[in-house]
Amino acid sequence: MKFTLIPFALTTLASAVSLSHVPLTANTPSLPPGDSPGGPAIVDLGTQTGTSLTWVVTVAPGTIIALDLRDSAGLIALSAPVTRAAYNAVNNRDTDVQTFNFALDHFVWLVQNRIWQESRKSDSEAPVAQLTTNGSTTDAEIFKIKTILHNSDEEIRKIDEEISHIQGVLQGLRRKKEALLQSTKNYRAILSPARVSPSPIRRLSHDAMKEIFIACLPRNRNPSMCSDEPPMLLTQVSSQWRDIALATPQLWAAIHIAVPTDLGESGDAYLEELIQRRFAAVDKWLERSGALPLSISAHEPTSSARKPYFSALLQHHLIPVCGRLQHLDIMAYDNSLSPLQHLDEDKVPLLKSVRLRTHFSPSFDWNVTVSKSVNWKESGGIIASPSLRILQVSLSDIRWEGVRWSHLTNLDLDDGRGSGPPISLTIEALRQATLLISLVLQPLSLPTSPVDNSDIWEAQPIELPSLKHLKVQEHPGMSVLPRLRTPLLQILFYRRFSESQLPSPLLQYLALNVDMSLEKLTTDHLSTSAVELVECLRCCTSLRALRLGDAFSGGSPIVYGVAAPNHPLNDKLLELFAPEAFPETHEIVCPNIEDVELWNEGLFSEDAVVNFIRRKQSGLDGRISKLRSFKVCFAKRQGRRNIKLELASLCKGIKVDLNYRLRGQRSPISLYNGLPYSWMTDWS
Repeated sequence: MKFTLIPFALTTLASAVSLSHVPLTANTPSLPPGDSPGGPAIVDLGTQTGTSLTWVVTVAPGTIIALDLRDSAGLIALSAPVTRAAYNAVNNRDTDVQTFNFALDHFVWLVQNRIWQESRKSDSEAPVAQLTTNGSTTDAEIFKIKTILHNSDEEIRKIDEEISHIQGVLQGLRRKKEALLQSTKNYRAILSPARVSPSPIRRLSHDAMKEIFIACLPRNRNPSMCSDEPPMLLTQVSSQWRDIALATPQLWAAIHIAVPTDLGESGDAYLEELIQRRFAAVDKWLERSGALPLSISAHEPTSSARKPYFSALLQHHLIPVCGRLQHLDIMAYDNSLSPLQHLDEDKVPLLKSVRLRTHFSPSFDWNVTVSKSVNWKESGGIIASPSLRILQVSLSDIRWEGVRWSHLTNLDLDDGRGSGPPISLTIEALRQATLLISLVLQPLSLPTSPVDNSDIWEAQPIELPSLKHLKVQEHPGMSVLPRLRTPLLQILFYRRFSESQLPSPLLQYLALNVDMSLEKLTTDHLSTSAVELVECLRCCTSLRALRLGDAFSGGSPIVYGVAAPNHPLNDKLLELFAPEAFPETHEIVCPNIEDVELWNEGLFSEDAVVNFIRRKQSGLDGRISKLRSFKVCFAKRQGRRNIKLELASLCKGIKVDLNYRLRGQRSPISLYNGLPYSWMTDWS
């Protein structure tokens, strides 16, 4: 049964009523004053069902409240007066709060009891007694029940019809709404926040956008023609970005061109179509670069059934723009370079750098005894350009006499196939290249007899007064290194391809260049013996970074095996860098060293590493610089000791990388050698 609760009929002045909200239900209105002084203030708090009727009222002290419960007809079903207790102004607290709350609780109980009684009364007046009893049903009662159900079903049918009608109306309204939204979609887009209040990037000028686009290009290579990287990616964001990108020649002044040459017999037709599309895209790309100098790299993959597409690229698409070539990087078969080899040097007035890395013919014959220098113009061609400053060649059959060695600042003679320019030609070229800043020599062809460096102290040196970066890889007995004089060298990479009983060229070189301020040294265990390594380090008083390890081992550790007693990577080496005692007369090797990487497995103990880092970081000896990074590879498996945790307080601000032998991997000096592998000896 439903009741309408009218809880406030006030018999006091309206001004005595507190105007605070009545927290009966959510959104309950404030208690208003009466229409006239002394008149009742009545608030209808709405219809409620159920038996949970509780509330809190706030009125002035002494107010008499009549709480009435009315039925749906508006008649009073229950009335209970409640008197608010007087207010005690002395102690500022209510004197009869409990009584007032009790009166409200009592009225709630009366309401709940009345609801229960009405429910019982409703059940007792049912037209069929079996609703409240377990008796059998008479024919008259069955007729009454069928009449009730018929009337109910008829009412339900009408309700269902009304629901269907309303649902049809709703569907029509939804379709009309969708049509209106669709027809006004474009207008709404104009007034969208992105259009009315454009994002910050839309407010940038076109010049600023161009600079941002240029900064998106790859830094260490030419951009590819792929659509998932700039500049092609920038043309797919919006029409505005596309217009800006196409109007920015700097975005198109560099390009990398990959030229497929073989997809098998079944792919010939597709390859031909692909090449035509790609070369057309190259022309369009270069056209967008305007008149800017060009940086072009191109790659021809190895194939035993290649097509002459690379030569076509050079002849018909790159040679026509050779007057704008500034940087050229080619990797291809040597007989694909004919268009470049016949190009006069005066056709490339802007050319600053050339990198020519070649494969041999598809027969994979690596015999270089037959010179192909006749393929080049007698004057030297593009590598004789007077503007050329950077040269990298991996073929020894160029016109050596045509190269302007004295103009070069960067020279890389790197074959990468185990052969390269003859050492005699290399020495002669280096004597002329006095402006070199960076030099790479790897590897050099083996002559019929080794280079004689016995009179190296009296031999005429090769003066390279401006050289700062040097990388040398060579065969034992074929060393050019001791002949070099490099007073300004800062970075040195040196590697011999095998061990040798000959004196270390690295030590000879450092001893003959004692005045240079070398800052970074990279070498490995094959390049020098343990004793020679220490002597090399003694020559490097200004060294700040040291990397001892095989850079070409792919991360695989290398040990000395039977030569382990002479292993140069042991605790004594760390003691030289940071002695235990600090007397002024005690020698300190490489006192300024800050970055140490000992990649080869070393015979270091964990105690020695901990003590080394502590001594370097303590600052007790002012002659020793603190570490910035330290990497070491131990020749044993990791135990329970966690030295990184021990060094946590000292390792703040430095990068420490500790590597241990992988489980299941034995060194040549392992005590388990000769025993079968097992989880107990190798995997625990």
